[in-house]
Amino acid sequence: MNIEERLTLVAGTARNVGKTSFVEAWIKYKVKESASIIAAKFIQIKENGYQHFHHNNIETYIIIKENDSFSLKDTSRYLQAGAQASYLVMCKQEFTDKAYKDLISRLDCNTLCIIESAALNEIVKPKQLVVIDRPGSFIRKPYADIIKQKADVLIEDLFTFEHWEYFD
Repeated sequence: MNIEERLTLVAGTARNVGKTSFVEAWIKYKVKESASIIAAKFIQIKENGYQHFHHNNIETYIIIKENDSFSLKDTSRYLQAGAQASYLVMCKQEFTDKAYKDLISRLDCNTLCIIESAALNEIVKPKQLVVIDRPGSFIRKPYADIIKQKADVLIEDLFTFEHWEYFD
């Protein structure tokens, strides 16, 4: 079985729509079923100079395995929710495919995987693409309408979402 058959991608139409909160809830739901989970946050650094965190000197990509389950970082929150392992991947746009392949080469092929990333939907066909939207969000991402059309599951109000059967 290849990883895409067990992969859930989570993307959002804007910042602060609840992507990480959804990933945490999904992990907790799956762990109740005794599932083994690997989680990752995949950040693509665009040519327009956007830099996430303080890593301005990434030449290709980096993959960092999270070891601290007590911080407030998204990757720590995944561990707190019950993920077996958690990774942060940051890459320049032209190294997205290579970074993804490197990441999946580190994963157990029998483990469920959830990745918070809009960028990967261009190169991977996951089992499910979950898109979190918050209508009326102040600054929407440029690809918001396109990614909503691709969604297997579209969540417009994370706080009232109760349809976990979509993920069985």
